[in-house]
Amino acid sequence: ASAQYIDWGTGQNTSLGTVAAGEISEIHARLFKGCKEKLVNAENVKFINNGAFRKNKQLKKAIIGTEKNIKKINAKAFYDCKKLATVRLSGKTLKQVGKSAFKNCKSNMIFKIKGNKTQVAKAWKKIKKQAPAKAKYAKI
Repeated sequence: ASAQYIDWGTGQNTSLGTVAAGEISEIHARLFKGCKEKLVNAENVKFINNGAFRKNKQLKKAIIGTEKNIKKINAKAFYDCKKLATVRLSGKTLKQVGKSAFKNCKSNMIFKIKGNKTQVAKAWKKIKKQAPAKAKYAKI
């Protein structure tokens, strides 16, 4: 499957079909492996499973669980997304980031993490282990 834009939050029609707002809470393993999305907007997602966006060569930005939703990003979820430069998410509910979740992504990528100082610090600690060495974060 291929699309220029996927928006699960608004149910915007794409080449993958229409998804009603709030309908998806989990992205299954390898569901979008190798697709060509440039932006992923999955604000209501709680779980991103193994390799869900693996080897997406066009993906530049991911907005995931920005309020209080995202709980788990599994192993290699964004593995080898070489253009992925920005990930925006909530640090309030993030419990786990799987092995190599962001391995082989853009080396200087930035994680924009929403939450209070403690929540952001805890989330970054989990993310940092699975992100490129030069990755940085910002509290939003």
